[in-house]
Amino acid sequence: MTDLEIAELPKAWAIGGDGGMGDIGFQNVSKVVLQNRPNVKMLMLDTQVYSNTGGQNSDSSVLTGGFDMNQLGAATQGKLTEKKGLAEIFTSGHGSPFVAQISMANAPKLYKALLDALEYRGTAFVQSFTTCQPEHGVGDDVSTTQAQRARDSRLVPEFTYNPGRARPTARPSS
Repeated sequence: MTDLEIAELPKAWAIGGDGGMGDIGFQNVSKVVLQNRPNVKMLMLDTQVYSNTGGQNSDSSVLTGGFDMNQLGAATQGKLTEKKGLAEIFTSGHGSPFVAQISMANAPKLYKALLDALEYRGTAFVQSFTTCQPEHGVGDDVSTTQAQRARDSRLVPEFTYNPGRARPTARPSS
């Protein structure tokens, strides 16, 4: 298909949480990314817990997360497996999809990643960290601050991989 034909196709969006897309549905999301179909776009809202089930750990939970349930204030030994970083996984061994790992704390970067994903010819996967106020134990009024802290502490490093951009060429040494 030509670029014009691709641009005229409707965009198909899949939006879900880290439990549905990164844990239970990982195999399906991985298959979609590998197929790299035109205009398939995915947005994963990454709270790092199963928000719908009362805060159970997901594969997206960090190593030090709660063990069975993320209990606020309770001392536990923490999660025993490492966090599964989908954005990082999809940049290696999954062809050449558009991949962005961003945070709701950085609105300009979030919007730029979403707009770039829309322009990308093939499949785009955007993983966005966002707080889950009840499970993270924070109020609605501090959710952005919490997301900024996660970003600034490098809990969720932000990056964008866009294979559609021109790659710099190596300059011959003089």
